[in-house]
Amino acid sequence: VMVFLNGVKLISGTDYTADNGTTVVLSAGADVADTIEILCFDLGEANV
Repeated sequence: VMVFLNGVKLISGTDYTADNGTTVVLSAGADVADTIEILCFDLGEANV
């Protein structure tokens, strides 16, 4: 998971938590005019 606030990448565990796969909780509240982008990646299974 990658989370951006107004185009700035946030740091997992410091700026936000995303522990259960369904929610992202920001450490500091966002303003109504802020833009939040959440990118999720599923790499599936890889046999190497």
